[in-house]
Amino acid sequence: MSADPALRDSNPCAHTRLPKGNDTEDDEVFLEPDEYALPKTHLRVDAVDIVDALVSTGLRWGEVTALQPRDFTFASKRPTLRVQRAWKWRGEGGTFLGAPKAKKSRRTLVLTTEQVRLFQGACLGKKPTDLVFTAPEGGAWHSGVSA
Repeated sequence: MSADPALRDSNPCAHTRLPKGNDTEDDEVFLEPDEYALPKTHLRVDAVDIVDALVSTGLRWGEVTALQPRDFTFASKRPTLRVQRAWKWRGEGGTFLGAPKAKKSRRTLVLTTEQVRLFQGACLGKKPTDLVFTAPEGGAWHSGVSA
């Protein structure tokens, strides 16, 4: 069988030079506390804690919405948060909890005093496997985007 047009027998990119360094990547941009103060005033009351958690930790949406009280160690000299799970999309639709995409994504964060206050309040009265942050109507927060 022959291809139309004919297949190449050499790599047309063989002598192409790729850009060096991170010339093609955007720099990371972080909000300063005073820059975050204005948009925070426009949040719904029931979303402030979850947005504060996102902003202060740098966690992804699927990670912060999958947090459970058992992910925290508060009674320690260095309180921590262990990222162990994230929301995953099923092929046929819907979501489930699973391990983060990459092994590096399973990580431990040392919490600041403000973060400890935030997360202790959010965990108050919850069982170890309950979700720390629940949507206003109850249950898991969902991004509304399908993969």
